[in-house]
Amino acid sequence: MGKRALQSSLLIVVIFVVIKLSIHFITNTNYGFHRDELLYLAVSERLSLFRNEFPPLIAIIGYLHQLLLGDSLFATRLLPALSGGAIVLCASLTVRELGGGRFAQVLTGMAILIAPVYLRAGTLFQPVIFEQFLWTLACYIFVLIIQRDSHRLWYLLGVIIGLGLLNRFTILIFGAGLFFGLLLTSQRRQLNRKEPWIAGMIALVVGVPSITGQIINGWPLFTHVDHISATQFAHVGIWDFLLGQIVILHPITVPIWIAGLYYFMFHSTGIRFRLIALCYCAVLLLFLSIGGKAYYLAPMYPVIIAGGAVFIESVIGERKHAIKHTAILMIMLLGGLYLLPIGVPLLNPETLERYIRAAGLEEANKTNRGDYGRIPQDFADMFGWEQQVEEVARIYYDLTPDERSRSVIIAGNYGRAGAIDLFGKQYNLPKAVSYVSSYHAWGSGEASAEIAIAVGVHVPLLEELYADIDQKALLYHEFAVAGEQNVPVYLCRRPKVDLHSVWHDLKRP
Repeated sequence: MGKRALQSSLLIVVIFVVIKLSIHFITNTNYGFHRDELLYLAVSERLSLFRNEFPPLIAIIGYLHQLLLGDSLFATRLLPALSGGAIVLCASLTVRELGGGRFAQVLTGMAILIAPVYLRAGTLFQPVIFEQFLWTLACYIFVLIIQRDSHRLWYLLGVIIGLGLLNRFTILIFGAGLFFGLLLTSQRRQLNRKEPWIAGMIALVVGVPSITGQIINGWPLFTHVDHISATQFAHVGIWDFLLGQIVILHPITVPIWIAGLYYFMFHSTGIRFRLIALCYCAVLLLFLSIGGKAYYLAPMYPVIIAGGAVFIESVIGERKHAIKHTAILMIMLLGGLYLLPIGVPLLNPETLERYIRAAGLEEANKTNRGDYGRIPQDFADMFGWEQQVEEVARIYYDLTPDERSRSVIIAGNYGRAGAIDLFGKQYNLPKAVSYVSSYHAWGSGEASAEIAIAVGVHVPLLEELYADIDQKALLYHEFAVAGEQNVPVYLCRRPKVDLHSVWHDLKRP
């Protein structure tokens, strides 16, 4: 590649990365914090490498960004946006490594840019976006290993997979798919060398905190999987999962990633990377067999899209087909704009609700429990939290100073607890306690708990703990998720038992 062509290629990459970042920087603060973000910020404040119920990378990242940048909404969502840009960068570099030209790079950048799954992930401070980046980076490194016959890169791959293990345990499924691809292709010769095996050991060493946390906490991963299998996976059948791939990646991009699978499986220049297609198939089959949501497969697609773009460019040509190129890109651009409001918080909720109805996108409002909200669930989960804390603060300061010193705030889920911890700082509220998720492990607080303000706690549970239960408020936000509509707040007195002594038995998934 000549100097001018290289500069042009790099310029394309920079443009798409800047566009990706701009989309998120403009929209990321339009709504509030998501319930999962509230949990991860709470975990970050109580950073523990070896005692978390889930892998600690998200807490490490949260701790560092709170230390350096604070806990504002923009600061919290800065690294997810940057990770989204890094996915575009890695995919574009993969195109270059596969021999693709400028059109293939533009096509790859556009396909990733308009996919709702990458827009949504790049908006939220969750492990999802870091998983997508780490898988994409791992695939790029593996392309380099094959293309350049650079065996030392195996060590870097081991570090990346280890970081993936610190992020989400689904990296084990990716590793299994990669191993499957190695065994069934000529690349199995790689296994005759020491580097892949050392890379595996490196991954395990880096991932030790995740494994240790599971051992210490009695393998909560399996409890979590059982819980979401019963409450969420039950609503995702095989066809839902497969059709979901079309929706999350945008229907317009389907020919690109289908072409990518063909390119890696059968094309003369792509067949040397066949293990990537086989890895994709193995990961797909594993998720179909054990259960999962459609977006679980999303980390595999950037490299598949890159291969598809290279193949499409080889079919229609890189040059002298400006009209075809422009037509394809314009169709993708218009399609991307059509779905953009369900990918990022671009519109206010009232306008978004009307847009979804007018555009026929009601399926985007389907929740993980199979029912339908007014706006997409991830967006609905960003509303109502501050209002809840305002009401809790009002009730708390209606108590006398002596009563406040003897009171605890009990939250019925980690979203409510995380909101009290984050927004309660401005009201000087005590940290919330909760019997769910990681909150249970943090205990029942330091106060005597003779008085409790209970937010969204079921009355039968409260009746086991207190004799006097008085409902003080009913919290409502029209665009919040169904579970946060009509949330009761109780003031509880006259304890029947010592909350601290029975805390261990209150744990819920």
